[in-house]
Order: sequence, then C-alpha cells, then structure tokens
Amino acid sequence: MTVEELYKNIGGDYQDISMRLINTEKIPKYITCFAQDDSWDKFMAAYNAGADDNILFGYMHTYKGTCLNLSFDYLAEVAIPITDHYRENNRIVHKNVDELIRELSRRHASVLEQIAIFASQK
Repeated sequence: MTVEELYKNIGGDYQDISMRLINTEKIPKYITCFAQDDSWDKFMAAYNAGADDNILFGYMHTYKGTCLNLSFDYLAEVAIPITDHYRENNRIVHKNVDELIRELSRRHASVLEQIAIFASQK
C-alpha cells in the first residue's frame, strides 16, 4: 500500500498533506508518530473517569490539531464538534456528544488498523 492509498483508505487528503510538507518522504514518519500519539488515549481515560470539560478540551484539542495537521479529514470532521463542545465558554453544545465520541472511537480504531497494515508493508 502506498501513502496515497493509505490516505484514500482512511478518508484523508493526500493532496493537502503533500502540499503542506516540503518533503513528502517524511509523511510515513508522521503517520507512524500519529499511531504512537497518546492524546486519544488520554482523552478517553479522562472521559471515562468523568474529568471536567477543561481537561477533556485539552486532550481533544491536541488530538484534533494532529488530525488536521496530517490531513486526516475523516477523524477531524468528528473531532472538531467534540472539541467545540468542551471548549470553555462554548456556544456550541452538542446534545449527542457521547454519540460523537463513540463514532470517533470507531473511526480512530479503523485508521490505526490501516496504519498498522501500511507499516507492516514497509
């Protein structure tokens, strides 16, 4: 699987990431770093422990930023409303935030699975 095929499989925007990075040969390295990033795990642990909104916002904001920087649009499109929900003094409260989190959890697992397949072929 090529990097372009991986991006297609995970709903990412390869054109966007390739224009953003001068050296596209580094994209696989950043993808691997995403798979090792713990912001999602920290968010879920805090969420399951009933942490306050500021803590949840911090973890989700980091996660969202990473997704956007890597052009992982499939993840970012769900991470954005979750981030907005937990933002201090927010004006956007999502009544279905728990459903959004479940959806993002499913998407995150799917993306990690595709990254593992990609990495195993290197």
